Amino acid sequence: MTKLIKKIRSSCLRSFLIIISFSVFSQSHADHEIVLSYAKESAYQLMAKRILTEAYHQIGFSLSLEKLPAIRSGYYVEDGSADGLLARSLGIKAQHPDLIMISVPVAYDVISVYAKKDIKVEGWESLLPYNIGYVAGSKTIEQKTQGMKFEGVRSETQGLIKLDLGRSDVFIGLTGAQCVINKLNLSDIKSLDPPLETVILFHFLNKEHSELAKKLELILRNMKSSGRIEELQKQSVLEFMNQC
Repeated sequence: MTKLIKKIRSSCLRSFLIIISFSVFSQSHADHEIVLSYAKESAYQLMAKRILTEAYHQIGFSLSLEKLPAIRSGYYVEDGSADGLLARSLGIKAQHPDLIMISVPVAYDVISVYAKKDIKVEGWESLLPYNIGYVAGSKTIEQKTQGMKFEGVRSETQGLIKLDLGRSDVFIGLTGAQCVINKLNLSDIKSLDPPLETVILFHFLNKEHSELAKKLELILRNMKSSGRIEELQKQSVLEFMNQC
């Protein structure tokens, strides 16, 4: 019985210290701003924005977002021009190993093939015979298409217009590509089934923010276990697709 009481007291003390730690951290950083880089408006960026806005608020930070090309954003964070990346795939670590990755995923998106022809999609290897377009800076797509005929473009709009004009055979893109197709009335372009892959995305911080990363990690773990992250992700997908 004595051992049980000691164990309960120890657990309560740890919880109390964590709460005090968060409280002190929040007060000392009240109204501080964290600057995060993102590449484009997308379903996964909306997910990450909602989740991280809520998480950072718990430790006294507000978010400021800066839009940059995906290929530049890693360097921008690495040199301290921004505090972190809103959400990127694991592939960014190969090029920027000093960035701190928060291990709780904050977003996901689906990679699909878009084409005017009826092409049979059976994984990445089935795209080998085709001229492929994609948005430059997507590490997952670049890694998966090594050895294939691919060309990076600046935006989904540019890539889909090139596809419509016959300058590429397929375009590999995320969920947001369908919004571009709808807005430009590119009715001959279809999303092919099945999707190539579901990519999981993480939040990254500059290496100077190691203490902040630890606090954020704990908060995101709690949000995940409570179901809050999944709830915000579902809301974000619905909102984004309704805009299309």
